[in-house]
Amino acid sequence: MSPGRSHEIIADLFKLLIAQFALHHDIPILSTGSVTCKDERLQTAVEADASFFIAREALVTDKSGKDAADGLHPDLAIEVDVTNQSMDKLPIYAALDIPEVWRWRGAAEDGGGLEVLCLTDGAFVPSNKSKALPGFPLDHIALAIGRLDDGDSATAILRAFNASLVAG
Repeated sequence: MSPGRSHEIIADLFKLLIAQFALHHDIPILSTGSVTCKDERLQTAVEADASFFIAREALVTDKSGKDAADGLHPDLAIEVDVTNQSMDKLPIYAALDIPEVWRWRGAAEDGGGLEVLCLTDGAFVPSNKSKALPGFPLDHIALAIGRLDDGDSATAILRAFNASLVAG
């Protein structure tokens, strides 16, 4: 079944916020969207809602994507659960050596929120900061999604996010 509109809007907002942060801090990134990451040897695959090469960005020699089957996987995967909890993909991300996963599980008042998970010794552990994007203001994710819920446009949300980055 295809993801719903809300799911796609939230996933896109993650991409926009990450791109804005990277632009502000001059961090080279490569957004790979919901590309399927697989390992034929392990016979496993996973598809994130969004993904980014950050530390490994320079290793992607063909930015057009023709070398996507080279076994190189993104540094950051984003999972958005709006109405359904996704299957537990963490063991697959770990097997593929994807070092960080951000999971959005709905509003905090509903028992959800943003969960940042960093790969440590082969297992994911919760973290209150991103290793893939040091300094990223993670609390702004919930604020931005809350503003979406209030009817603000992505442009207004990005303008406010940029202002907060400039203000430091």
